[in-house]
Amino acid sequence: MKNNPFHTILIIGLGLMGGSFLKKIKQSSSVIYGIEPDVAIQAQIQADFADVIFISYDDIAILQTIDLCIITLYPQDVLEAFNRLDGLLGPDALVIDISGIKKDICEQLQKKQALSFQFILTHPMAGREMGGYENSLPTIFEKANFIVISDIMQATGQLMLKLEQFVTFLGFEHMTQLGYLEHDLQITYTSQLSHILAVSLLNSADYNHRTKDCIGDSFRDLTRIANMNIKLWETLFFENKELLASSIGSLIHELEQVQKHLACDEKPALHTFLERAKWRRLDFDKK
Repeated sequence: MKNNPFHTILIIGLGLMGGSFLKKIKQSSSVIYGIEPDVAIQAQIQADFADVIFISYDDIAILQTIDLCIITLYPQDVLEAFNRLDGLLGPDALVIDISGIKKDICEQLQKKQALSFQFILTHPMAGREMGGYENSLPTIFEKANFIVISDIMQATGQLMLKLEQFVTFLGFEHMTQLGYLEHDLQITYTSQLSHILAVSLLNSADYNHRTKDCIGDSFRDLTRIANMNIKLWETLFFENKELLASSIGSLIHELEQVQKHLACDEKPALHTFLERAKWRRLDFDKK
């Protein structure tokens, strides 16, 4: 495992993801500061880690010492955090975000003048269905994918190398770079559509009072993520509604193909349909 290359780290937002970053970073020697308005969460964290220091945007002297700032806020709040940090963080500080949809923040950042700090937009493909600091884990990033947005960034090559070391320290298995539009397109399919499928299964008219007595691992696995942070996911869905609606249409088409194969007794066609999916699943397991 590589060492954590950042000495002084600020985490803004200490829920599930911020808490998971905190718990993993505490396995290194970094000094950790937090910005978290919820005093109950502050108390939870200080019961676990008495040396974590909570600050505000008014603590300019401390902010000038930050090497890495991790913003783990809801998407609509990320740009506000960028604006508040501008002029407070030093020119060698690196800011990363973790928001799940990038189009809006990237287009807003394109309109801005150069910021006082360096930044790289990122998306760690890790999480849990249950939110909140109490559900955070230091192991949440292990063997996960980490996405860097390649076409909107303000960072030196040296800081990119430090970020790569940090990603390895956290436990991620693979880091890839995507443009922000391609990122949103891919995430629509691999993440948002999966959540829509999970909630649709549970909202189906076929669900009844005997369902709980008849489920197996397949239903349990497919619907696990329906126990979601609703406020976060409805925000992500609406921010990405055009791409998501299109992806839902593609899924409906595939379901209609299965329905047709069954109704018309098209056994070879159904076999091909199932086999194609099986080979695709085997292919990405090779990664």
